[in-house]
Amino acid sequence: MTATATLVLRLAAPMQAWGTTSRFADRATDMVPSKSGVIGLIMAALGAARDDHATIEMLAKTRFAVRVDSPGVIEHDLQTARNGDDVFPLSQRAYLADAVFVAFIEFEHAGDARAVAEALNHPIFTPYLGRKAFLPTGPLVLGVHDGPIEPLLTEVSHQGRAHYSVHVSCEVHIDADSSAYDRVVRDVPVSFAGKKHRDRFVKITAVQVVNENAAADSRAWFDTFFEALPRV
Repeated sequence: MTATATLVLRLAAPMQAWGTTSRFADRATDMVPSKSGVIGLIMAALGAARDDHATIEMLAKTRFAVRVDSPGVIEHDLQTARNGDDVFPLSQRAYLADAVFVAFIEFEHAGDARAVAEALNHPIFTPYLGRKAFLPTGPLVLGVHDGPIEPLLTEVSHQGRAHYSVHVSCEVHIDADSSAYDRVVRDVPVSFAGKKHRDRFVKITAVQVVNENAAADSRAWFDTFFEALPRV
């Protein structure tokens, strides 16, 4: 029996976009990172080609979950482009602003998880969060842990914006089977060269996550408040 391992990623940036249903000039974003988007990020770090089917298959077999630590808000902008005398239609592009997610990727073989983590720490091509202009901020790799995803959903501390609660409720989107799911997403890559994908069943739940900075943040606030008071 092979030992599984779970790679944990922090997906945070001023802007990020994860489209699974975009068509033509209307470029939408999902509210959570897509599996195909995260696999694309990993493929870039590995320097893998779009038609590297062995790597795509290995990554597609992983179990995937996303924890929403800060949901962010959807914003829009308008873009156009010109190529010589050709002017392309005006397009509307949506993106998530100020969002923070934690992605959990469970590999069948621990060696694959560690190899991917090493590639993300020393990428061949720059990883980005959905679009090339959206670069991650802060640490991308939070670690590789032996075992499955489930215990890590609560063990990995809160990564979102400052929060004074010690325990924070976070929504989780996790791979499910066809007998118990909340949504279906077409985001499991078959080929990036041909942009072919298959469906994925997703269960939506919630977990309580420890915010390790809560106590320190509270003390800092009180210290600042009392230091500002006039001395008697």
